[in-house]
Amino acid sequence: MKFDFTLNKADYLSYYMYSFFVSRQDKPLFSGMRLWFSILYIIMGIFFYYKGTVPSALLLFCLAILWFMFFPYIEKKRYKVGFGKFLDRNMKDRYGKKIVFSMDNQKLSTETEWGNSEMEINDIVNITEVANYYFMLSSDGEVLIIPKKQLSEKDNLRNEIIKISKSASIDFVKNLDWI
Repeated sequence: MKFDFTLNKADYLSYYMYSFFVSRQDKPLFSGMRLWFSILYIIMGIFFYYKGTVPSALLLFCLAILWFMFFPYIEKKRYKVGFGKFLDRNMKDRYGKKIVFSMDNQKLSTETEWGNSEMEINDIVNITEVANYYFMLSSDGEVLIIPKKQLSEKDNLRNEIIKISKSASIDFVKNLDWI
């Protein structure tokens, strides 16, 4: 099977955001920050209420509610901007370049203008399917990002990937809720 596609900043950003939010170890810290800052604002609001400054207390109560509701969105946006700057510094020469991807029962190959790469099927540790991409992680840490939207034979590729993952005992993670 042979496919060609290009990757842009949004494709790389999707991979980095997915890998960060799925594998991060500090999830309890961030969920705790969401709750603790809201509680802190409420306590400060109660303090101001009893001191007689009702407008400040109402402002802090509103701030507590807004913080609790919007913290995940703000956090995601902050990481997206940070990863975007990282990608612009380190990967911008790869945006929009044609990649020819081929796959058989023994190896995966990619051909680009900056070189060719081969990955043995046995070196693949994990294959992840999300709503718009396939991510193939090798044992040496390299990742192959395959955007579904650019493929004409999506079902054939999916069937081939599932067949290879079963025959080589590769973890196949299906997370179609991730955008």
